[in-house]
Amino acid sequence: MSAVVFERTFRIRYSECDLYGHLKDAQYIRLMLETAFDASANVGYSFEKYQEIGCHWIIRLTEIEYLRPLFYDDIVCVRTWVEDFQRVRSLRRYEFSRPETNELVAQAVTDWVFLDSKSGYPKSIPPEIITAYLPERAELIRKTRRRFPNPSPPPKEVFRMERQVEWRDLDIGQHVNNAVYLAFLEECAVRHFDSKQWPLAKLNKEGFGIFAQRHIIEYLQPAILGDMLRVSTWLSNIKEDSATRHFEIHLQPDQQLIARSRSDYVWADLFSNRPVRIPEQFLQDFSDNIVL
Repeated sequence: MSAVVFERTFRIRYSECDLYGHLKDAQYIRLMLETAFDASANVGYSFEKYQEIGCHWIIRLTEIEYLRPLFYDDIVCVRTWVEDFQRVRSLRRYEFSRPETNELVAQAVTDWVFLDSKSGYPKSIPPEIITAYLPERAELIRKTRRRFPNPSPPPKEVFRMERQVEWRDLDIGQHVNNAVYLAFLEECAVRHFDSKQWPLAKLNKEGFGIFAQRHIIEYLQPAILGDMLRVSTWLSNIKEDSATRHFEIHLQPDQQLIARSRSDYVWADLFSNRPVRIPEQFLQDFSDNIVL
């Protein structure tokens, strides 16, 4: 099977970087989406073409692993290709690299679902679409889908915040953009730190930062303008220099689960970027929020 590989380069803009100077986690997903849309148009299936045939794709699951940070004004090459098709689903892979060295800085996968735009229900993927993305396929090889990891049971204390969906959160599909969910999760984590008297200023004073290594995000239902969301988080899998943070997003007031994430983080020295031991005081302050 030979997939069509598509490449696009981006220059990292100042507004896309966080306070450490790194490209924000959510921006990687935005670059993935832009590259996927261009890759689709490149094989004859542009946004307008899908409107014409009355179908579209949505993302069911995103997994992204960060290997090296990207900084302001860096050039990054995003490569993408379709790995397989099932009846109504398709896996797309991505690689982020520095063009000057070919160094891999991140890798990701998205599991897409094909929908009928009028009914909103999944629809069998037409053979001509499969052929467009995999023109030399000998047979359709179906990859085993990764299931969302079973979350640890919440501890006795779960941190929660509420966030109403605003106009700026929406995309052309009139629902919260996939990348924005990750921004919600990051905001929840920061508020959690603040609630335990570990604000950014204290982290800086202690000389370390907490950086994402991997996010696995499952999207279950869309959120639209005006929806009130409750974002919950807790910690597990505590190691010497890393931990897992769990997130759930529920629609208020009926508590319908619409998205969830398992995110792995590492504690690193701000100057050397090397992993550091999680401070004992930090573990004590968050003890009620940790699953042992």
